[in-house]
This record gives sequence, structure tokens and C-alpha cells, in this order.
Amino acid sequence: MTKDYLESIEAPQLTLFGGELAFDQETSNLYREFDKNLKRYFGDTRYDTSMKIAENFHNPSTIILAAGEGYPDALAGSALAGKESAPILLIQKNSIPNSVEKYIKENRENLQKIYILGGVNSISAQVEQSLKELMENKGESSDQENDAPIIASTFYSRYDKGSRVGLMDSKGNILIEPKYRFVSWPSEGKVAAQDDQGKWSILDISGNKLAKLENDYQHVGFFSEGLAPVRDKQGKEGYIDSTGRVAIPLTFDNAGEFWNGVAFVKHNGTANIYNKDENTLTYIGDADRSRRIGKDYFLGGEIQSDVKRVIDVNGNELFSVSDRYINLYPLEKDRFGGVFNETDDDMSTSGCAILDNEGKTLTTIASSLQINGSLGRVYWSENIIMVYANGEIKFYDTSGKDILPKSLAYADAFNHGVAPVSEDRKEYYLIDKEGNRVQELGVYDAFDGVGSGLYLGTKFNGADSEVFLIDKTGKIIKSSDRSIMEPKRFYYVNENANEAVYNWLRGNHFVQ
Repeated sequence: MTKDYLESIEAPQLTLFGGELAFDQETSNLYREFDKNLKRYFGDTRYDTSMKIAENFHNPSTIILAAGEGYPDALAGSALAGKESAPILLIQKNSIPNSVEKYIKENRENLQKIYILGGVNSISAQVEQSLKELMENKGESSDQENDAPIIASTFYSRYDKGSRVGLMDSKGNILIEPKYRFVSWPSEGKVAAQDDQGKWSILDISGNKLAKLENDYQHVGFFSEGLAPVRDKQGKEGYIDSTGRVAIPLTFDNAGEFWNGVAFVKHNGTANIYNKDENTLTYIGDADRSRRIGKDYFLGGEIQSDVKRVIDVNGNELFSVSDRYINLYPLEKDRFGGVFNETDDDMSTSGCAILDNEGKTLTTIASSLQINGSLGRVYWSENIIMVYANGEIKFYDTSGKDILPKSLAYADAFNHGVAPVSEDRKEYYLIDKEGNRVQELGVYDAFDGVGSGLYLGTKFNGADSEVFLIDKTGKIIKSSDRSIMEPKRFYYVNENANEAVYNWLRGNHFVQ
């Protein structure tokens, strides 16, 4: 019937909306018979597809928002969209996807109307209020923080047997109810979730099931460049795509995430760069002596060698350093931070230094870091180095300057230009990169930084405790809820897991 209709109207141009789950190859070929210049808009999820379509509307004066969990509201609103020449954007019931929020910010100077389709059972009143606040901020400049990805979190009790995992955003809106045994870091609008029976599914960040995994996997990681690493019961690893199909066979001993088209993999005792487009392995060293350092570099080493090599994503060696370097971290302006053992025969003292892109030492930041059986840490974040060793916590800039020459009982790495510190583990405050005290955070019994300008403060009450999610103004965004979890604890990760793990890779090192 569709073919007869297309022949009857002699449609000059056809456009498909959706990927292969909506239109398989056979159907696409049928439509292509009528229009050899057939256009197609699709993304990994329905939310991504709606954004792809919206990108064709330049400076819209009207946008229409509909719930992505179902289709009736969006379908009913199509006539309104045609009348208003407006895009229809899909959002979650309790949250606005980061891409939609960014789209509104970029176009709000021209926006006159936003239509919300459906009642509060489709899109909550809280989301409506957030939209009003977005529009009320017309004329305000968007800084880097406002354009940052949504913060998402899994929250669970690490210590309680039978704990369950869910997902919520930085405003405390629960996106996925805590009913899963495991939920991966959110990335590319998706998570991998394992239920009580050990079965895996791919969900969007509202909890809608995108695919059910038929294979009995031991673990499923987060998505990067359309692929997620998986491990079978025999311990072999490979990759699946967003439909759950095995895209790269499970033949590796270890499979890392993809950045710039390549991944760090271990295979038969060797470390390699795997190029997914060319399906090639490039050897970089022994499996136990090599690693990825950030998105763009690898560190390759061998047991029988006294040097380690810095290698780019194409497999080219940039420079080599002494094997005494435990790890290197890419910094800005083609510089690297390094942690090293000070002598070949004494591993109890370490130091850290700044190197150029030829491996030459520019500055020694710290030396004679006494470990003596305790754990010493060196964190590299936003070009500020935090060293925890010798019973002291110090912050240094890349010139080697101690930016806060005072005794600290607690500190965490810099994030969004500030770092949380405490001199007595009771009163917590933020410092800037000059060491100035810029914001009070409050009095807590325990404190943790969780990224993207958010913090966790804990107050103990006998055997019980309460955890508070705090922003960098000291405002409490949400406190833990006993009806959801005991003891209450949040674990926050960036919605863009690639960026979160990238920061983690280059952000800290444990000297043991």
C-alpha cells in the first residue's frame, strides 16, 4: 500500500526518520527506488534522532517538547509542528537531556514559545519549572559550566548485601529506579544494566529498554563511539553495538574503551592499540608494563627493557623515558606530568616532574615522597598537582610553586577551577588556583568530591549517617533517602562517561 501511495503522489523528495530498528535495509532500498537522494536522520536513541531533526531548524521561534517514553503525544503534536514550523524534541518525564538544554540555550534569544505536550504524567511539573528558568535566563552568557554535560549518578550501598543500583541527575531527579544489580556509567544516552537474574539489557537514561542481550556476559562496560566492551564467563573480552550485537569478537584478554577510533587491548600477554576501522593490532609492549594515558597517548614498556615509550594513537613513538617512571599524564601545551621512583634499587621514595613532548624534564615538582607502607597519591587535575605523601597534602602548579603553604587534613583534586579542603576534617571550604579561600561548604564528619562542581558531605548520628549532595556554592541539592537506600551513599559520574573516564585516567595516580 505504501508503494502504491508513493507512486500515486509522485513524491519529489523522501526523508526517513530513524535507524535500522525503524527501517531495515530492505525497506530503505524500497524508498530509495523513489528517491535516489533519500535523506535519513537517526541517532543511537529516539532522543538523539529528534535532535538530528531539530538541527535543520535554524533560529526557531517555537519548539515543541514531548515525552520520549511513548509516542502518542509526539504524534498528536505533528500537526502543530507543521503549523508552527517547529521541531519536536523528545525529553524524559523527570529531566531535560543535556542536548535539549543546550539547544534551548543556543536558540533562546529567538524563542518566543515552548509547547509541552501532555500532562504531568508525561512531563513532570519540575521539568516545566526548569524550562521556565531556562527561558528566564535569556541574555545571560553561557559559560563552560552551564554547557557541561548533565551529571548522572548511580547510588547504592557498597556494603549492604542485596543493594540495588539506579540513576539520577544532579538535581536529584531519579531517572532509573534503583532496582538493578549493576548499572554502567551513562554514555551516549545509554547504560548497560544487569537484573537480579544476571541478565543484561541496554537502557536509555530514562530506563526504557533499547535491547536485551542474549549472551550470558560476566560484565558489560559503557558505550564509547557506539561500542561497549563485554566479558564472557571464560574471561574473554570483545565489543557489542547499541543493538546488543557482537561487533568485535570476544578474543581479547582485556578490552578498553574507544577514543579517536582506537582502544587499548591486551592479547596473549601483549599490549596493543586496536584500530576498529582497519581491524588491526599494533604492538606497544608487555601487557603488565603498558597502559593508555588519556585519549591521545599510550605508554609502552617491556620487562627486559630499561625504558618506557610514549606512543600516539597511530602507533608512532614520540619519546622514551627511564623505566623508573611509574606513569605519565598528558597536560596542556604538549607537556606531560610524570611520577617516578627516585632510584632503581629503592622503591620507597618517589617524585613527580613536568616533561616536554621530547621527554626532557622541565620542572621537578616534588621529590623524596616517603611511602613507608602507607598509600601516597599524586593527582593531576586542571594543571594543578596535588601530592599526598609524607603525612602532608600539597598543591603545586606546573612551575613547581606551592599554592597553599599550610597544613591540611583533607583535600581533593581541582574541578571546575576549585578544590575542596579542610584543616581539621570538620569545616570544609573551596580554594581557587591561587590558594584563596573562595567558598564555605559547611561542617561535616566526612567529605568527598564527586566531579563537575558537586560534593558529598556526610553527617554521622551514632550507627546511622546521612549524606548530602552539595554544589560549589555550598547549597544542599539533595539528601539521602532511607526509603531508597541504607546506609545512604551516592556515587556520581559524568553523563558523558568518555569524558569522565578520560579525566580519571589523567587525573590521579596511586604510588604503592
